[in-house]
Amino acid sequence: MTGYYAIIAYSEVLLREDFGEGPGLTTRQGVFIIQGFNLLGSFASIYFISVVGRRTIFIIGQAGIALCLVGFAIVSLLDSPVTLLILISVIAFLFQLTLGPLAPLYAAEVCTDVALGAVMITEDVVVLTQDFITPILLSSPMQPVGVFSMFGFFSLIGLLFIYFYVPETVGLSENEKREIFMPGAKFGRKLKDDEDAWVDVGIEH
Repeated sequence: MTGYYAIIAYSEVLLREDFGEGPGLTTRQGVFIIQGFNLLGSFASIYFISVVGRRTIFIIGQAGIALCLVGFAIVSLLDSPVTLLILISVIAFLFQLTLGPLAPLYAAEVCTDVALGAVMITEDVVVLTQDFITPILLSSPMQPVGVFSMFGFFSLIGLLFIYFYVPETVGLSENEKREIFMPGAKFGRKLKDDEDAWVDVGIEH
């Protein structure tokens, strides 16, 4: 719920309100710059995730996006199109560096085939919902400052969830990954009253 997809989808509209179509940097050029940072984040993720670790880079990216969204909300009150463009570009870079590749990766490690399909469908529904309601909210009394403050708040909640409930899995075997997420393990769901812990629980890495 970072609002990333909505921001990217409506970046041209957001920039047009500030850049307009006058001399200097055009709205279309601003969109190209954002997409460039988008691509750069995808390439950077290949290196940094393997070197820094999934959980660490996840936390850094989520925190950075939350801060940028709060900055986005503040800048929306000011006449600073360059700052707005910079913040959108940073959000695009951080998302592709962290949440973009890591969220599906963790989902694939935690979920069964059926559950993974449900997760991906849910993600698509959330993205479509954001794309649909964001322009309505931007024109509502919330205005951009309220909309992006809301996304910043959701990102902060996501940061807390990652910090407390997402473990580091880089370098672990498939069995070790299943071990730390199985029912009764540290990062698995709680056991039901009539359910016994798996034999391997307690050997978490």
